[in-house]
Amino acid sequence: HGVDVLCLCPAWADTEIVSGVREDLKADVSKSVDEMGLMTVGKVGEAFMQLLQSKNGTVLAVMANLPPIELSDNSLIRILGIQAVGKVFGKISGVEVIHPWHLVLIALFAFVSFNVLMKIIFF
Repeated sequence: HGVDVLCLCPAWADTEIVSGVREDLKADVSKSVDEMGLMTVGKVGEAFMQLLQSKNGTVLAVMANLPPIELSDNSLIRILGIQAVGKVFGKISGVEVIHPWHLVLIALFAFVSFNVLMKIIFF
């Protein structure tokens, strides 16, 4: 039907969402802004203009001090796989949020484990 779906995922920007946060959330928001940085609204707008030039299904993450990052296509199988790995890793490690670098570590561990297993079985 000629409808494209595009998704812009901005981190913290200098807007009312940050400056007008409820008192009970100020400490958490302030900590998150300190960790991730605070963008200008202009940076979000520029990323939006880039997103409009992207192909259907594009997801664009925008963060302070980084260029916009196009996130990869996530099929249902990949999402379910990440979910399963995330559940196991979360229980083992106790982390509350699984970040992309965690997935890289998990993939590296799986690769090394697979290679060790193959050497044990075939050599």
